[in-house]
Amino acid sequence: MITQIIRDAVDVYGCRIINISSGARVDTPTLRDAAAWAEQHGVLVVSSAGNDGNDTVYYPGAFPSVLCVGTVNESKDGPALFSNRNKNVDLLVPGLNY
Repeated sequence: MITQIIRDAVDVYGCRIINISSGARVDTPTLRDAAAWAEQHGVLVVSSAGNDGNDTVYYPGAFPSVLCVGTVNESKDGPALFSNRNKNVDLLVPGLNY
């Protein structure tokens, strides 16, 4: 389903940036292909790191072509307690009401 949403966002709606606030724990060829396809069309895919508070990896956020975003803590010096932490997280942004 996410795969078709990515393709429709580009083809049908002409999106240049796609935000995916969810993900799957499994790397599938169809999702990998859709993320690569979006990149080939100049579209930035942004995806959630997850809210498990551990090192669980979610896709498409773990793909190199996708910007994986987590939530910064209140001190703005690391991830929030609930935000996933792994090598795929590219950016931490405010996600709490400080």
